[in-house]
Amino acid sequence: MDGEKDCKLSSFILWEESSRHYSNDVIICTVNTISAVFAFFCNLAIIVTIKKKNLIQTPRDILIGSLTFLDCIVPLVAKPLFIALRMSLHDDHVTCSRLQQLTKATELAVMFGCGCSLTHIVLIAGDRYLALRKPIKYRRPRTKKVAITFACTCWAIWSLIVIIFDKIIPRRFENFLRIFIATVLLTSLVFLKVKAFLIVYRFNQTLVHDSNSLKVEGLTERDRKVLIDTTFISITFMLLFIPTAALIVIRPAGIYGNVVFPWSMTITLLNSLINPMIHVWRNRLLRRAMLDLLTTEH
Repeated sequence: MDGEKDCKLSSFILWEESSRHYSNDVIICTVNTISAVFAFFCNLAIIVTIKKKNLIQTPRDILIGSLTFLDCIVPLVAKPLFIALRMSLHDDHVTCSRLQQLTKATELAVMFGCGCSLTHIVLIAGDRYLALRKPIKYRRPRTKKVAITFACTCWAIWSLIVIIFDKIIPRRFENFLRIFIATVLLTSLVFLKVKAFLIVYRFNQTLVHDSNSLKVEGLTERDRKVLIDTTFISITFMLLFIPTAALIVIRPAGIYGNVVFPWSMTITLLNSLINPMIHVWRNRLLRRAMLDLLTTEH
């Protein structure tokens, strides 16, 4: 790379490239390419099924649909940029300024994908809390409109955040702000999940003393299943995201920065592939609709 010694990189996606490992990056790019293709088509299949079978019945469905659309976009934007960045490190014709531009674009794409995804998961946790805390209010028609508003606002806010980070925020404050935003979102997610499970626990305790609550108990079982389904999504994201976030904060040099971190980021980006698998695995109605759609088409 031209001007390699004078090239200064200060990004959470790439902070130093002194020790490059070509074979490692080739494997990483191969894994990202394959996972991007599968993630795109898996999420696209779910979106098409939801649209054709009209499966948007609750506010949760709206938020899940918005998250699925986001998971369809990430393989088209963030993953290709990450692949291009890793391979550019081994191209001697790439200038320092071009590498810095590519690093910035990848950083913003990954930040938007992870941030918007985490915010969607927090909104889904809030949806579950409201459904359990105030079930009558949750079933009102206007709740769907509120969910649509929240989903659109989530996209708009993260688009604005990315623009602010790109144009306004000084570099020295970026890492602190990213840590602050991630901490607030993760804390909110854990808080909402704990509150929701406490509601289920307390309600189950009351059923022990009420033998005439079979109808209500059945409703609680369905709500509990949905709560567990969304919890799988939340736990998966945290398991994939937190190790990468820790490496970004520490920013280790040498093999940890050039070998371990790219793999950690690759695993984090797998979230867009794992989410649709969870949706299909846990949602029997969606599975039946997809099979029915395939049978009808053929």
